Parts: sequence; C-alpha cells; structure tokens
Amino acid sequence: MEWQGAHNLRDLGGLRIRGGGRVAPGRLFRSDYPGIALERDPQGLQRLGLRTVVDLRRDTEADLEAPDWDGHGVRLVRCSLSAGRRSSWHASYERYLEHRPEAVVDAVRHVVDVDRHPVLFHCAAGKDRTGVVAALVLEVLGVEDDEIVSDHVASAASVTPVLARLRTHAVYDAMLASTTVAEQLPRAEDTRRLLAWLRERGGAAAWLEQHGVDRGALAAFRAQMTTPEAPLP
Repeated sequence: MEWQGAHNLRDLGGLRIRGGGRVAPGRLFRSDYPGIALERDPQGLQRLGLRTVVDLRRDTEADLEAPDWDGHGVRLVRCSLSAGRRSSWHASYERYLEHRPEAVVDAVRHVVDVDRHPVLFHCAAGKDRTGVVAALVLEVLGVEDDEIVSDHVASAASVTPVLARLRTHAVYDAMLASTTVAEQLPRAEDTRRLLAWLRERGGAAAWLEQHGVDRGALAAFRAQMTTPEAPLP
C-alpha cells in the first residue's frame, strides 16, 4: 500500500484461509511507525479509514515520537510488547508470549475487536513485534502457514530505509549499534517456529482463550473477517 512516509505498510486482506475463503480486505493493517506518513500525507488516514491504532512499542519509544491520534479521531491503544532482556531480533518470537503474555493478549484483544475496525497495529519497524501479532491473528483466522510466512518475510524490502530512519534518533541508534541490516532481515523460520509453538498448545485461538481473550470475540472476528474466494472472470 502507498502512504508517503510509511515503508512497511500493508493490508492483511486477501490472504488465503485453509478450507477456502480469504481474509476480508480493508480491515486489518500492519505497519512500521506511521507517524511520518500521517505528517506527510494526512489524507492517507482517510483512505485507510482507520478507527483504531494499536502501538506495540515500549514507552521510551512512544515518548520519543508519537502522533496525536486523538486529534485525528482515531483511538490509540498502547500495548508494550517485550521479549525481556534479549533484543527482539535475537529472541525467538515465542519469547514475547512467554515473557509478557498479558501485553500480547491485550494487543490481540484490540485488533480482533470488529466494532473498532479498521485497525492498524505497528511497532518501530513493523517487523518483529508486529509480526508476532500478525501471526497470531492470521492463525486465528485459519490463514495457511505459507501465507503467514510470506507476509512476514515481505518486510525484508523495508529494512534498509526503516533502519536509516531509526538511526537518526539517538535512542534507536544505540539499540542498533551492534546489529547489521542482514541480521535485521525477517526470517521464515522464526515465524514457522512460532506457529509450531502455538500448535503444540492447541493453536493461537486456544492459547489466547487460555490467557483471557473471549471466545465469542474470536468467533465474531472470524465471521466478519472471512470472505469467499472471488469468482474467476
């Protein structure tokens, strides 16, 4: 998708669901930090029709830069995902679910709230923390594993420009000092391992329900986010 200033924005609509159907378009968006895009192209917000933004960054990041979403009529929800002392690019993705499951659950609870769609969820690069939430909600919808993995690795094209922007801030520059672009590239095996970890626990929906997400909310999410395959022309 095009929104000037966003390097890693995409609509999760159109991904194939096991057994038939696709994810409904125009409801779920994932992105890197969208504040630059909002500043450069405020009309992009109207094009997306956003009602909710879920910010997955830590408080120190949000304090560094954050748009006035309320001023644009968009509800902001902060859910600080953390993998603990290990940096996100060196920690396995399931570590987010083990270290601070309540933050992950809170984020997913807001993303699946169909009464507050369209929703955009993001972190700084839109890759690791955002990828964890994307994998969870897509697995809840029954999206095929290969589609979830392909969506994850699609962030590769954005890594270079995103890192260049982040390094203009001293906080991020210090965090990224010991890493390279190659280390930051998304890896298919990370998402496959997360999906396997979830299946060992009954799947994403089972894990989320065990941690407090309402079963009815997940059912409503599936019902409204599943569309039939488009007929052949």
